[in-house]
Amino acid sequence: MQYMIFDHMSACTEEEVARLKTVVSAQRREYAMRYKHVFGQWAALKSYEMLTQMLNKAGCENPTAEWLYSDQGKPYIEGGLCFSISHCQKGLAVIVDTDPVGIDIEQIRSYNPSLVERTMNEREQASIHNSEDPARTFIRLWTQKEAYLKWKGTGITEDLQNCLNNTRGCRLTTLEAPEYICTLAESER
Repeated sequence: MQYMIFDHMSACTEEEVARLKTVVSAQRREYAMRYKHVFGQWAALKSYEMLTQMLNKAGCENPTAEWLYSDQGKPYIEGGLCFSISHCQKGLAVIVDTDPVGIDIEQIRSYNPSLVERTMNEREQASIHNSEDPARTFIRLWTQKEAYLKWKGTGITEDLQNCLNNTRGCRLTTLEAPEYICTLAESER
């Protein structure tokens, strides 16, 4: 498993978007340009560039090949390499492995109490409410849930409140920075 986090967000410029459009596949370029704002375009293109670099390191014969999608919509590359991408206002994250993986990165920000009720079980809610930093605790749990569901390949279609009750087969690693939290999900070996 290899992962990369990029948090030099000042690199987001129109000139960088123009450069990145020349180094990614047509499929990825078309997808990235659906974003209306420069930041969304840049984040998508930069994360694709990061993925391509990682696929090259992993020995992928065609790192710019078109993505294929599982029945649940999880992208993968022909030849067995699994990957996951996430981005937020404070960072970009990419993970690659031969086994299923998931990644989520989220900016630390205030949260909506009704979102906590809808997405967290009673134990998690208590953990958030009793925390010295409830916003950070919420984001930590949220990234764990999203990375785990990406690892499973289902996305946010399951019971969010209880999805972390049984993560058998999956190892979650949470990395924290002052402005964001990133969780990696990988298959236990």
